[in-house]
Amino acid sequence: SQVYAMYGESTNGGTNDQIGQLVLVCKSAFAYGDNFIINSYVKGTKTSYNAFIDPSQVGRISKLSEEKSKESCGIEIVIPVKMDDVDEFYTKAVNLFKYFKICPTIKGASGRNLEDDLSEKIVIESNDKSWQLTDGNAVAIMGNIAYEIDNYALNLSWSSDATDRLLYELLNAGIRLHCKIGELDIAASREALQYTDQTKGVLINRLKDCIKELPDLFTERFKVCKTLWEAKLLYKDFFSHGGFGSHVKNIVEKRKGVFWNGIAVTDSHFTFTHFKSEDAKVIRFAKKHGY
Repeated sequence: SQVYAMYGESTNGGTNDQIGQLVLVCKSAFAYGDNFIINSYVKGTKTSYNAFIDPSQVGRISKLSEEKSKESCGIEIVIPVKMDDVDEFYTKAVNLFKYFKICPTIKGASGRNLEDDLSEKIVIESNDKSWQLTDGNAVAIMGNIAYEIDNYALNLSWSSDATDRLLYELLNAGIRLHCKIGELDIAASREALQYTDQTKGVLINRLKDCIKELPDLFTERFKVCKTLWEAKLLYKDFFSHGGFGSHVKNIVEKRKGVFWNGIAVTDSHFTFTHFKSEDAKVIRFAKKHGY
């Protein structure tokens, strides 16, 4: 029980096999109010505790009750929420849980499009699913927590270095990197990355690997196309929507491009003026005036 009341208490320090270890998250309910309820379910018994801040501003735990229960073993944290804050809690929860590998069940969200809010369209991802492009913010995910990647903190040079320019394009395209616990250094607040040499080195190397993979991944997707027409339509679907499409297109084309049946696919349209008569028969249709 002391873990929930005393700063400095933790059960998973010194290991990269579990998330946490900064001893702050289990006390985070105190950032919202002066008390919350802890329900402990162990071997058919439910024990309830009240975690509260006493008059001397010290965290305390007080046992409230004990009763039989059929619930599975586990811990339940109950935080009273003001009605005016429900929408903000929902928004914060969605922004957090959409990066979880196993998303928790969220109750009390009736009338909201929870499934859509928790999902992001994945445009393309690596074969080992270690990264995705989602047309969102560039984030590094470690221990289910997403940290926005700061372009400037990586000390990239847009003006002079061609590789750095591609890294900029990838970050602007909304790369989502999955990192192992301990690979990146984070601030004590757990709200941001700490851009040490290790963190910058890991991120830049991972981004470079993504750039190398992208052209082949797109070419693989184009193999399902039966005709050049289908390949052109797919090209338009991938690269013709907003800023995201242009960022990805710049990366792919500056590497080695996208190919279908050995043909370089560089745009989503056909230029008939370059066709010879034996290559294709072009039929044009037009409406007359007045129709």
